[in-house]
Amino acid sequence: MKIHGDGFLSEAGQEKARQIRVRNDRLFRALERSISEVRSFASSKDVCQQDTDRDRQKIIALVLAARVLEISEAALLVMKNGMSNEANTLFRVFLDAYFVFANVCSDPSFVSNYFKSDKTARLKKVKEDTHHLFEK
Repeated sequence: MKIHGDGFLSEAGQEKARQIRVRNDRLFRALERSISEVRSFASSKDVCQQDTDRDRQKIIALVLAARVLEISEAALLVMKNGMSNEANTLFRVFLDAYFVFANVCSDPSFVSNYFKSDKTARLKKVKEDTHHLFEK
């Protein structure tokens, strides 16, 4: 087996990345603004109590919001550097986190049911519980 190609760090790879940055600059700036808004919203929230299911739901939702932000920021950096295959992988991770986040926000009992189930059942539960998000 022989590996062919220039790679990301070659002059050709860097030029392609530059072209991607220029071509998608408006989109990247819009994504940066969205990330900034979500970060501002999440940092304005403060949940100190864990006495009720609702309190625990809020804490878990904030933790998941932080994770969605981290994934979004990482994906933006990867996309700005022209690495579309890696961006696709991060997008799948983002979607997983986003759907769990959406379910946590809409149903306080989701987390306990989610963690009680096995992996196959968890995936099925996420799909079933997020189906309503796309009905409209």
